[in-house]
Amino acid sequence: MTIQPPTRPRPPTNLPPRPRTHLLRQRGSATTELVLLTPLLILLVLFLAGLGRLAHAHALVADAAAQAARAATLHYLSPAQATASAAQTATDALANAGLACASQNTRVDTVNDRPGGSITVTLSCRVDLSTMTAAGFPGSETLTASFTATIDPYVPVPTGFAHSDSTIAGNVSSGGAR
Repeated sequence: MTIQPPTRPRPPTNLPPRPRTHLLRQRGSATTELVLLTPLLILLVLFLAGLGRLAHAHALVADAAAQAARAATLHYLSPAQATASAAQTATDALANAGLACASQNTRVDTVNDRPGGSITVTLSCRVDLSTMTAAGFPGSETLTASFTATIDPYVPVPTGFAHSDSTIAGNVSSGGAR
């Protein structure tokens, strides 16, 4: 007498047992799906990298606007000089950061331009998306940032002197006139 392992009773079904041919038809489907989805995944990664570079470029424009506003308040003698100083500082800041603008516009608001007042600099930079993204997307995007800086109320600036000249000229210990 042989001992056989106990068998579980099969649940009653009205369907015949399934043949295993459905498993043979699924062979290689994971490889095919991977081959078809890989280019889409690569494009998604490149798109996200391009968005990251665009966000970084916007941060660089915001930093350049802050530097330009600070330079406009430090070198303020007239609205024209503040505008020139802000534009030059913004151009230098973007060039030093490695951001190439196809076109750049620096607008300086000097309405409240008395000591203790403020100067607002708005910087716009149009960047080509083909150079910003690894996928080389067409078109361009204009990045705009504003920054407001306060004109120092405690630094008197006599007309005709730059800040460095006025502090030295009034300081007797550094060789300035009395």
